[in-house]
Amino acid sequence: MPAAADVADFLLGHADRQSGLLDPLKLQKLCYYAQGLHLSRYGEPLFMDRMEAWDRGPVIPSLHRRFQHHGNSPIPPPSADKRPALNARHEVLLIEVYERFGDIDGLTLSRWTHDEAPWKAARSSGEPRAEMTTASLSDHFRSAHPTLQPLPPPPPSEREVAKASRLLAERADMAEAIARGRADADEGRLQRW
Repeated sequence: MPAAADVADFLLGHADRQSGLLDPLKLQKLCYYAQGLHLSRYGEPLFMDRMEAWDRGPVIPSLHRRFQHHGNSPIPPPSADKRPALNARHEVLLIEVYERFGDIDGLTLSRWTHDEAPWKAARSSGEPRAEMTTASLSDHFRSAHPTLQPLPPPPPSEREVAKASRLLAERADMAEAIARGRADADEGRLQRW
């Protein structure tokens, strides 16, 4: 299971590839939506880091400590050689979260989370930084976000297209050779191998 740091690194890298930048507030909210969607779809957390209900919405304290020195400024993407510990399913879900919420500013996302049950339930305890439970996230995202069905898979990369093209060309060459061999056999021109 990845850590919240892996999720953050992937989102930062993906935002950079999409010519976007994430500040700490927006990154926190994208991680919240990623956790909620993962819980609702797969019945298990995406990451185990604690999530708390702060004044400005859901916050993962480990990410807050890591990125707080950025203030409201954009966070630079991680180095290209740093590869988050995510599987393909995680990456597809995170790309979907970015596609759905990436164009929305952090303050708007923060306001949205204030209207959602997990944040309200945690804040109702009276503690300024009460834990937002995975159970409350799961319940909320299953009931309040039923229309968030998976997006279609992303288009294949240039590398995947090139590989598929090579395979098709090889198959076409092989089919042509087989057809020539059959024609030769039909006309009695057999070749020795």
